[in-house]
Amino acid sequence: SRLFNVRPNEWARLLFLYGMGVVFLIGLTWGETIADALFLSRLGVENLPVLFVLEAVITIIALAVFSAFADRIRDDVILIAILLLGALSVLLSRVLAGIGQESLAFPMLYLASRVIRDVFNVQFWTYVNGFYDTRAAKRIIPVIATAARVAGAIAGLTMPIVTTLFSQAID
Repeated sequence: SRLFNVRPNEWARLLFLYGMGVVFLIGLTWGETIADALFLSRLGVENLPVLFVLEAVITIIALAVFSAFADRIRDDVILIAILLLGALSVLLSRVLAGIGQESLAFPMLYLASRVIRDVFNVQFWTYVNGFYDTRAAKRIIPVIATAARVAGAIAGLTMPIVTTLFSQAID
């Protein structure tokens, strides 16, 4: 408690939010790594510049849509919707790849992973902040932010397992 400046009554909520961040970020790291590899191996690095531009445009549009609903819908509902859109985009890209439309599937997966990440990051901190007053949030948010580093380490260490499973699913 002293090391992280967390009050005894804040631990349960902090660990819940920390766990949410870790789970999401592990999945996102796996997904982005796979999306990058599939895109680059199938469509090549020469197509990346177009994706960078599309990513920026789509992210701006997605954040504008998010802003339109941010104060009308509960934070938890928006967070769930973002996660469901991410899952739907993975499913759609899987279906497209399954019917031989890799030139659509892999750019879509690449773009979706980045846009979902950006919108999730905005909403997650809004969601976290809703649990705390301003003073407590200034103490708690830096602790929760370390979830990204923990998730990155876990995702990196478990990536060989994921790539083995995913490569078998594609073959």
